Amino acid sequence: MFRSQTVWHVNCCNPETDNGWDVFNAILGWQNTATYGSVIAYNVYWAFLVLTVSLLIYEEKTGSLPLKNQFLSAMSKVPGLRGWAAKKRANQNSNVNEHEVFRQVQAAGLLRE
Repeated sequence: MFRSQTVWHVNCCNPETDNGWDVFNAILGWQNTATYGSVIAYNVYWAFLVLTVSLLIYEEKTGSLPLKNQFLSAMSKVPGLRGWAAKKRANQNSNVNEHEVFRQVQAAGLLRE
């Protein structure tokens, strides 16, 4: 339904006739005609990237993700992901203190300031 309807078509930037645009076509998939499906897919792709980077920044700042335990609980019920979820839970529950490890390495003389 959405695939065949054109949203826009520009007369410039044609990768088949204009020099240089074939590189953008090969690397990025550029076309000078957009369909509803391509526009929706592109927006979903960027929304996914923004969400992923935002979650990674949040985890870096706070140390954990919201709903992480619930997510791992749900994934442990999926047959192909049980092992992966068990490893993540084991790593989460190990409670290794990074500052203590850093202090031990520094005390051993392996790390210089």
